[in-house]
Amino acid sequence: MKLRIAGAGLALALGTTVLNAAPASAATSCSTWLTKQVRTALPDLYYGNVKCSSISINTKVRGGLAIDNDLDCYTGWFTRTNYTYKTCGAARVSGAYYQTATL
Repeated sequence: MKLRIAGAGLALALGTTVLNAAPASAATSCSTWLTKQVRTALPDLYYGNVKCSSISINTKVRGGLAIDNDLDCYTGWFTRTNYTYKTCGAARVSGAYYQTATL
């Protein structure tokens, strides 16, 4: 009898765990990189690119280009995944990045 009660308790505990499990939500996952436009007799231009494979629920993303000694340049805010967004170009940059915000 004790064995049956222990088994029933285990089944109940497992059932409760399954019922209370929260649905998985995708975390925001984005890649950023620079592309270079080679120009003759002028400094090369660099562009920031961002592409997200997943974006969390109620979240928007924008890409940025860190421009040396100037204001950064941004893409518009977006929620579309698997699409590459591109910033404006600049000659002296220190990298590309992305930011997230709540919708």
